[in-house]
Amino acid sequence: MATQTEQTAEPSTVVVYVGNGCFGQLVVNDLRANTSARITVAGRRPSKERDVSPRVTFVRADLNDFAAACATLAAASVVVHCAGPFQSQAPTLVRAAIESGVHSVDLAEDPGFVRPLQAFDEAVRWSVVALGGGRSFCPAGRAL
Repeated sequence: MATQTEQTAEPSTVVVYVGNGCFGQLVVNDLRANTSARITVAGRRPSKERDVSPRVTFVRADLNDFAAACATLAAASVVVHCAGPFQSQAPTLVRAAIESGVHSVDLAEDPGFVRPLQAFDEAVRWSVVALGGGRSFCPAGRAL
């Protein structure tokens, strides 16, 4: 049975970077179907889908712009990074998540993106955030 605190708690906000892309849409649809979270779809280009759900909002935000990423994450509890390909990306969004106190998950499978995230181990250890790098389902699919 839920406690009074749990019953009145505000739903979490999840930011999905490039939530209107292939994998991002899957994440957004799953969040809509299985959670009560508010969802912010962030990307460089505004989405054409405006009437998806009252729980879903769209914002223009460049994940390579640290200040813009921090502003986008200001009210979030979790960010899901779906903006591949990851090979040439700097870890700007990871830095912004740590700075903003927001849990971060990315769908990267490229070791060239995932390995350098180890440099953030110390910062994460002393923060309140969890960092989940390299959470793509593709490596598991290749094993089948």
